[in-house]
Amino acid sequence: MISGIVAALFPIFGIIFLGAIVARCKLLPLNAAGSLSLYVYWIGLPVMMFNFIARMPPENFTGSYFAGVYISTIISYLVCFAATSSFFRKNKREATMLTWMACFPNVAFMGVAVTLLLLPGNQEALTASVMYSVLNSPLMFLTDMRLSMYQSQSKKGWAALGSLCLSMLRNPLLMAPLAGLAICLLRLPQPEPLMNMASMLGATAAPCALFGMGMSLSALVAGANFPAGWLRRQLPVHLVKMLVLPASTYLVLLWLGVSGVTLGAATLASCMPVGVASYVVAEKYRVVPEDTAITVFLSTVMSIAGIPLVITAMYWLGAF
Repeated sequence: MISGIVAALFPIFGIIFLGAIVARCKLLPLNAAGSLSLYVYWIGLPVMMFNFIARMPPENFTGSYFAGVYISTIISYLVCFAATSSFFRKNKREATMLTWMACFPNVAFMGVAVTLLLLPGNQEALTASVMYSVLNSPLMFLTDMRLSMYQSQSKKGWAALGSLCLSMLRNPLLMAPLAGLAICLLRLPQPEPLMNMASMLGATAAPCALFGMGMSLSALVAGANFPAGWLRRQLPVHLVKMLVLPASTYLVLLWLGVSGVTLGAATLASCMPVGVASYVVAEKYRVVPEDTAITVFLSTVMSIAGIPLVITAMYWLGAF
């Protein structure tokens, strides 16, 4: 079992580390990480999700899984928001950003790759991982909406909401899975040449995402400052991210009757480090960007030990 975990995780962290080395040595242009991220965001990952969901049997979509992911996320969100906002009394802009990071595992860029290498060919596990990423997307839009409304005057709130809805319609990570879901549920024809092209493009998503993530992390760490009180502010985020979210995901899904590989893959997805995309949002609204950079980096470092522990626990509990 240990050798299998190492074999699955070494390529993941190896590609991230390689990307960081390339960035530090300036072997590629400074904007290469951004270009890779844009490719993964607009093409690689959406095409992979579309292709995978479109090919899935309709019976793979269960209400229990959807409900379990959302209930566990809400539990974790409320716990972290209460801790970071002094029980809903102050610092609501900062608390909104910090809380989102605690509930924003990097499933799209990292979790799917871990699942593919840990359980190759297991469609049930990959389904759970991809769907976790899709179900986690609305929380990003909710965070963007709240930060936009905090920034705007109250009379501009509806304009901010309209802008957010328009951005959702333009978001490929939301619309591509929905298109695949429509094809799956309606059993529409799937032209084989087109689907093979989608498979080839989708296969590039994971390595490009991991390499770009390594380059981005290197840039974040190089430009990050440790502001006063950063540990006190970030401690609830890491505790919820590492303990509360995975534990609540496992227990709620188990309570709702989800079991086996689906249960294990969802729990594994929930323990992924904080997504790098959170730094983009923090910079956009100038809400604790230094804390965000540090949190993303520390979360990724801690996941080197955390992910193997969760995988071992899932094997021990019989989920894998």
